[in-house]
Amino acid sequence: MARHKFKVGDIVWLPCEVRSGPFKDERRVYLQFGEDEWFGFVNVNELKHKVLQGPDRVKAVVIGMEPKERVLLSVRGQSPASGPIHTDYPSLAANHGTFAT
Repeated sequence: MARHKFKVGDIVWLPCEVRSGPFKDERRVYLQFGEDEWFGFVNVNELKHKVLQGPDRVKAVVIGMEPKERVLLSVRGQSPASGPIHTDYPSLAANHGTFAT
């Protein structure tokens, strides 16, 4: 099976763990890819299933490509300490599930 070649602008769903946030339309989100992690607050519209708590998927955008098949991802939200997510093609392909539409 041919591997999808990600490109800048692709939108993907990343598996995450969700907790309630400080506002009704906001959730606290944690996700991890290998050694890289992201945590912060996102609008509920950025979640696939819009759960209040538990597993879900958060929307991310491919914002860059790096050497050695590495992908740079961005999650739209407020993060106190997290930056873009750096991961490789195999990890992203194995974990992102479906492309967002």
